[in-house]
Amino acid sequence: MKVAHVICRREGTSLKHLASVGGGKWTSGFWKLPTEEAEALIGGRIFLHETKIAPSAFGGEVLSWERIAKGEHAGRVVFTLRPTLADKGVGWRGQDHAMAWYGGLVEVDAE
Repeated sequence: MKVAHVICRREGTSLKHLASVGGGKWTSGFWKLPTEEAEALIGGRIFLHETKIAPSAFGGEVLSWERIAKGEHAGRVVFTLRPTLADKGVGWRGQDHAMAWYGGLVEVDAE
């Protein structure tokens, strides 16, 4: 299963660009990812971290994604996900150099 870890800063008390869309689903964006990587994450998981050294503050199974067509975030990806408690508190995996905001796609065994 593919997973991705990303830096998602807080904006006030909430993680930036994270929103409930009802039915236990949330959206997270606006990520600068190639189509192949966004597509590979469907059925996998995404983990949102405030920093690489902090455990994930939020995460879930990626249900779908869309590329924004217009406006300030044109060309970027928004994921729809279903969060679980098991996706909170997970350590960072993947690229971890100083400028990494995204760990890249990481293959893990399904748990």
